[in-house]
Amino acid sequence: MSMVWILAELVDVRHPDTLFHKKVMVRVFRRSHDETTWVPGKVVYLCDQGFAPQKARILFVSGNRRAVYEKKVLSGMQESYMAEIMYRCHRTVSELRSNSQVSARTALQYSNL
Repeated sequence: MSMVWILAELVDVRHPDTLFHKKVMVRVFRRSHDETTWVPGKVVYLCDQGFAPQKARILFVSGNRRAVYEKKVLSGMQESYMAEIMYRCHRTVSELRSNSQVSARTALQYSNL
């Protein structure tokens, strides 16, 4: 029996701020007969004691806890960056829409003169 660390994203749970899937780090004791179960890309059900199983997609597997933790941190930084870019794009589009409405009203006022 060997122990591996897994980084997985919960399929049905999204982070409220970024709307990306929530990522979890899990320690799994792997038996010799389930070597193909814990591989990246596979969808599995993970459960914590006392909680219902959650559907999760495996992103990264390693025997080294620190490597999995660093992947999780890097993933979180990328998600924060993407959320900021999306916010800026939304703000720019909103400003363009409001500016175009103002310029359309101004043009209408000048055409009525």
